[in-house]
Amino acid sequence: MDTVVQSYKVLTMIGKSPFSDDRNQIVGGEDTDGAVTKFNLWVIGTLALVAVGSGIASMVLTVSTIVDVACVCLFVVAPTVVVQKMKLRKLGTLRNQQNKLRIEVNKFAEQNEHLKNSNIQLDLECTELQSVSAEYTALTQKHGAQVDRLLAIIMEQGEIQAKIIKSLEAQIMQQAMDTILKSDTNQDFAISCKEIPILKLRMRNIPGVEFDEANFDRMFQQNDGELGLNEIMRLFHNLLDDIPEEDNVFHLKPEALLQKKSFVSL
Repeated sequence: MDTVVQSYKVLTMIGKSPFSDDRNQIVGGEDTDGAVTKFNLWVIGTLALVAVGSGIASMVLTVSTIVDVACVCLFVVAPTVVVQKMKLRKLGTLRNQQNKLRIEVNKFAEQNEHLKNSNIQLDLECTELQSVSAEYTALTQKHGAQVDRLLAIIMEQGEIQAKIIKSLEAQIMQQAMDTILKSDTNQDFAISCKEIPILKLRMRNIPGVEFDEANFDRMFQQNDGELGLNEIMRLFHNLLDDIPEEDNVFHLKPEALLQKKSFVSL
């Protein structure tokens, strides 16, 4: 940005804008200074070579001191003209670059003006946002006590609900244990193939528990068609163990107990 500012100052010191109000170029360059750059370099060079050649021929063919002096002057002037033409070409190119730089500075000025307008708009929006924030802060302070009380009640209700769920889970555990033990008709602490259908029927009717029969059958088959004491205890722990949901035999649904007043044992 410092470079742009410095360039703008330099261009301001150099002169006026390269364009008028109707966008016509008014600062000359290589293509606009016709009086200076009317002839191309190769034309000037050709004329200079012809002049030098003519001078040499005149000195050879004519024996005259005046002719010799004129030819020597011609030999000096012709190269000088060519050199001056080359410098004028460079001057024209420099003006073109200067004009292009001025155009870029004008573009930067337009962008800066647009940025300035955007900044003003942003300041207005920030002021409006601060006003809204102040109103919201005042409203919050006014009703702060009520909000704090409401949050305390919500937290208290959450704690009570958690205790209720734990109590319901304990009831479900007790009912599941009673169901499994009642299915052991011969009291040998093992569930045999004959006792499995009764156990499944009881399991499907336990309120608050979703019985996954497919997982149960898979577990039963892995234990040679009989569930011993260890497997029965695994069923108990299965209710609360943190195992993947898709492998669980029981899926606790404590809210189901809230819809039933009692559990009828089969």
